[in-house]
This record gives sequence, structure tokens and C-alpha cells, in this order.
Amino acid sequence: MDNLSFIDILDQRPLLNCWLQDYDSSYWIRVPRIEILRMLLKEVPVSIIVTLRFPASNKSPNSLLHLTPTKKEKNVEDSVKTLSIADNFIEPFNQFRVSDMDLDHVVVIQNSVDVHAPRLFLHAESLLKTVQVDAEKGISPFNFIVRAEDKNSMLQEVKLTRQVWMKCLLRGNPRADMFLDYIAAGFENLFMLGDKLKELHSNTDLWLRLKCFHYDLRHFNEPAKSRLENYGGEYYMSNRYFSEEELNYLLMFPTASGATARESLQALFTSKSNIGEVCSSHDLAPAVENIYGIRKGFEKEKNFVAYFRDFAARKNHPFF
Repeated sequence: MDNLSFIDILDQRPLLNCWLQDYDSSYWIRVPRIEILRMLLKEVPVSIIVTLRFPASNKSPNSLLHLTPTKKEKNVEDSVKTLSIADNFIEPFNQFRVSDMDLDHVVVIQNSVDVHAPRLFLHAESLLKTVQVDAEKGISPFNFIVRAEDKNSMLQEVKLTRQVWMKCLLRGNPRADMFLDYIAAGFENLFMLGDKLKELHSNTDLWLRLKCFHYDLRHFNEPAKSRLENYGGEYYMSNRYFSEEELNYLLMFPTASGATARESLQALFTSKSNIGEVCSSHDLAPAVENIYGIRKGFEKEKNFVAYFRDFAARKNHPFF
């Protein structure tokens, strides 16, 4: 049996269900993972640990014939690592003085139990809104960076790690439920995304053409540039690669943030339009890779090499 705590649940790619053991009866109960997360995060003790089992099959652990999967034991203490914290007078998102703000709308990030330790004050709703906008661009909430001025007007950066979320945002503040709902929705999006990715990856021909598209974005040599730019289509997704029906399917594809692929790509193009053009290899290719679950190194796979050679040799795609 696995002994898992908050960080284990957040670190793992979530499965739809897991098994929770009832200590009174010793029976195992099948519970959605997100509900486990909710129960844990609403508990007061920081060091709470629950016994969970993630089975290799859907068979109940209560069955005598059930084969116990490989077991691991993890003991993880939940603590915020040492951070560069700005003891800010001005809230970085709305530029209000912290002393003038309603404390019910403020979250405090702190790297010590000492009440006199440096703290970072943030307006909860503004923080969440900014995190959501960045999530649409493919930025994980666990990699989000807050920039704020300290008491000496020096700009400091604080990364919202998993530990920060668990220690300061998902518990112990007036807006904890709001942040918990956001994380819960993200897990639910991942459940749905997992099913959609399986569907996409099982369509072998479309999946290989999507890899051809990604490969051309990465390399952007003259032949690739011709395929990307001379056949129309949104976001370089021309009919040299996809039919109109396939293009609509791919652009309506869900992402981990809850936005569609079209919304995520449009957010990328909009953000880049203020500083210049979107780079196919450095901007668009990584976004496509993240949205559709394309693994690095696929260009060395034998089936892709053979398919791409044939694809590149075609004068026109059948959909053109």
C-alpha cells in the first residue's frame, strides 16, 4: 500500500479513481482522486497522511483473488521551501496599498511559521485570474512567477511551487476554497484530456500527419515553409496536412487549462503580436507539442521517418 500525501497527489498524472481504505472495517472504497485531494486539503493538520492504493487493474482490493500491485512507500513532509519573499507594501496585480485592502481578499505567502518572517501579500482574485490567463498559454500554475517590490522598492520574484500552493493557497487563507476549486477543475480537465489524447493517438494517419506538422514547425526550412505557408489554414495548420474537418477537430481539442486549442493558440499569437511575430520553432511548436501530447524524440521513430519521407514527397495533399 502506498502512503501518499499532498505533494504525491499533485505530482502524479491523475488517474480517474483510486482506492481509499476504511480503517474501521479495513474495506477499500473506490473514490475519485479529486475527492481524495479535496478531503486532504480541507483537513487542518499539515502532516496528514492517508493510505491509498492505485491498482494496476479495476479489480477491487477487497477481492481475495486481487493481485496487489507493486508497492512503494513515500513519506513526504509538506513544507514551503526557502523562498525569496518580498515584504511588499504594494499589491503587484492591482497596485493597491496592502494596508488599504480587505484582508478577506488577501492571501499571504510566507516561508516560516514565524509571524515576523517576510511575507508576500497578494490579492486572491487578481492572482487567480492571472494564473488562468497564463494557463491558457501553457504555463503551469506550479511554475507561475509573481514579481513584487519589497520594502526597499527592489523587484523580487517568487515562484508558486507545489509547496506554495499546498501550504499557502489551498489552505489557511479566506480564499482557499476558490483556489481548491481551480486546481480541482484542472484535474478534471486532465481526466477528459487523457481520453481525448487516447482517441487522437489511435487515429494513426492523423497522428502521423500532426507529427509532420510539428516537425516542419521545428525545422522551418524551405520545403517546410512552403508546406506551412502556401496552403492556407489557421496557425499554419494548412490543408497540406489536414482536411477541414480534421482542422476543426484539432482546433476544438481540449487543453489542460480547460481552454480549446484554438483559444490557447490565439492567446499565444495575441501575446506575441505586441513584441513581434510568432516564431514557428520557439513559440508555436512547443505549444503544439504540449496541447497534443507529442513526445520529444519522435522524429527518430522508424514509422515516422518512413511516413514523413512519403508525406514530403507528395506534390499535393489529398485534401488540397
